[in-house]
Amino acid sequence: MIGSYSLPVNGESLNLQPTLEKNFTITLLNYNEDLIDTRMIEASLPEFFIYDTYTFTLNYEIVFASSDFESDFNNYVDSISTTDTWTSKLNNTALNEQKNNFERKDIFERQNGTSIDASKLEKYLDDRSVESGKVSYNIYMLNLTRLDTTDNKHWFNVTEVDPDSGRQRFYWRLEWDYSMNYDVRFPYAAYSSVTDTSFIDLTSFQWYLTWRAIWNKDVLSDDSYFSQLQDMIRGKLDSEARSIIANTMITWLGDLIVYSYNMYNFPTDIKTDVNTNIVIVYNSTQKSAEDLSWIVNPSVIREQMGIILQTQRVGVKIDFVDLNEENTMLDFVNEAKVDYNELQPSSTAFSNWTYYDGGRLHWGISENPDIRKKYFDNP
Repeated sequence: MIGSYSLPVNGESLNLQPTLEKNFTITLLNYNEDLIDTRMIEASLPEFFIYDTYTFTLNYEIVFASSDFESDFNNYVDSISTTDTWTSKLNNTALNEQKNNFERKDIFERQNGTSIDASKLEKYLDDRSVESGKVSYNIYMLNLTRLDTTDNKHWFNVTEVDPDSGRQRFYWRLEWDYSMNYDVRFPYAAYSSVTDTSFIDLTSFQWYLTWRAIWNKDVLSDDSYFSQLQDMIRGKLDSEARSIIANTMITWLGDLIVYSYNMYNFPTDIKTDVNTNIVIVYNSTQKSAEDLSWIVNPSVIREQMGIILQTQRVGVKIDFVDLNEENTMLDFVNEAKVDYNELQPSSTAFSNWTYYDGGRLHWGISENPDIRKKYFDNP
């Protein structure tokens, strides 16, 4: 729906004129100014964002928070923090073993520390963001090492509620991990949700980057690097701190700007109706349409698309397609099946699962004129 600047609406196409300039205000909180190379950071952040034939210029302003702002901020953080004795610390050895032999493992352990309410902090910072006569996205780089000791860390917590089912999310891994990794917590190091304000704390506890480095073989820093970074930010390794801190900030800021804010680079002046069609494919011998009705919430879709596209009305059309009745769809699903042995070298774990090539299934359905006409081309 937002992958093009020409959106079909009631059979007509809108020619949209995007804003070609985006402004970012980056505020540093609780950092020693002598340790932060703001020139290096600003010079290394992306200058442009290119989409199709459109080029967006990205402008930055890096500032340090005043002492009064920092004092109020630290007091507020303390007021929304709790002592937590049960968040999730990654067991690297167990995760490596699980990846190598496909044996299910308990890969999480306890981690004591300070849990900070991410949603409340986002609103607090957004309410205090100053606009200088121009639309600006606000990013806060935080340093909360004051909360840490050798055994206790700090992180940001998000109480997530699934918008479709209304249930609180209490797990991160797959269903077959429940018994061994029940009540897994996801400690956030950065957060942004409902505002144009985001925050990042390079020193906060997190396990996700290490998990990725092990599971996906990414070249990412392990936990020891973040411990070293904390020492640098505290000013204990001045000789090498400036460049390492700057490069780390550049990496995190660059990812946030390029990936998280791309949705805002789409035009926001479509003052008309936009429609979206959703097809839920199921097998009635296993589940009924009623069993699956909870997985899609039209009001949530309308709300989120309205925020992104700034439309007057968003229409949502939902179709449930039973594979036992729709032979064309069934053919596409069957053709997209993938042999398990092509995916994993193990002959025991997960061998009773059915795997599908998602890309083949997507393009097969989207390029079929009969299916498009029946489900997707109608308002």
